[in-house]
Amino acid sequence: MLLIYTIVFLGFFAGALVSPVLSPMFLHPTEHGVLPDGTSVATRAMLLGVAMGMMRFGEFIGSPFSDSSPIGSDGEERWRWQSS
Repeated sequence: MLLIYTIVFLGFFAGALVSPVLSPMFLHPTEHGVLPDGTSVATRAMLLGVAMGMMRFGEFIGSPFSDSSPIGSDGEERWRWQSS
């Protein structure tokens, strides 16, 4: 049970860590800037949103889908590979 709690905690921790790490990198050009100094605030904010959204999109794409596994929860094979 401790393993499950640890994995869930690390998952939430990783999701919560994105904002405090990425925000200064995109919004404060002189201290931690990853964008050129002449970039407008609107462009910085938009690119920050895109970067933060990419993490959530990656979680969506990388998450397992409920019925996409070829072996069900009962151990039965659901898909049969047929050769022609």
